[in-house]
Amino acid sequence: MRLDAEQEAECQALKQQLKQEMELLDAYQRKTKSQMETQHEREQQKLEQKVSIRRAHLEQKVGLRSEPSLNTLNECSLHNVRGHRYMEVVPEEHPWGHLKG
Repeated sequence: MRLDAEQEAECQALKQQLKQEMELLDAYQRKTKSQMETQHEREQQKLEQKVSIRRAHLEQKVGLRSEPSLNTLNECSLHNVRGHRYMEVVPEEHPWGHLKG
């Protein structure tokens, strides 16, 4: 089958239109990809910043707990609480039973 001149011209015009639309689509996809990558980088930086802040906070917290005076205070408090609980459950016949309040 042979195309006439009018059909040939229409075919060429459609090919040209398709080529232009493909170029526009490619440009749009490149732009969208670039924007998504930029957004992803921003979000990643925000998350890394949050993690960094949280890590510093936890390190500070651990650092405070490792100070001798705070450790001693925490241990004393813990012993007092445990001792108080123990005294609440000590039976009367136990040697320390007479110490119950």
